[in-house]
Amino acid sequence: MNLRASAVRLAGLASKWSYGDLSGRDGAAATATAMATEGLVHAVLALGAEVRDWRMDERIDRPPLLVYRAEFNGIGLGLYTGREAARDHCLDLARAEGATALAWVTEADEDTDELHDAAQASCTGYAVSPVEVAEAYDPDADES
Repeated sequence: MNLRASAVRLAGLASKWSYGDLSGRDGAAATATAMATEGLVHAVLALGAEVRDWRMDERIDRPPLLVYRAEFNGIGLGLYTGREAARDHCLDLARAEGATALAWVTEADEDTDELHDAAQASCTGYAVSPVEVAEAYDPDADES
């Protein structure tokens, strides 16, 4: 929305409504009404611009939104706002398959948590990975 154009349009309407027909009206009262209306229009639009700018700044300064993807051998099982919820999903499924000695392992250089079965000395195939949620589409962003 172009606030400047809106301000000019609304101020013009206020002027027309107040100044347009002074016949049979007190000219001083009409002038005062028009000036007050124009002032309010400009004040509200200026405040709206400040709020919009504040929201834009807030969006820029906000840390990225992360969700956690529960998966089995690369197949998505669900997205969760917390890592623990995604881990619980994987644990329930692994236990339903009969796994009992389960432990989460996170490599130092990776963010993905892998669920290991100590009894089998192997990875169960279940994992939890953080995924950054984009606020808007970016055609130049990495598609990974």
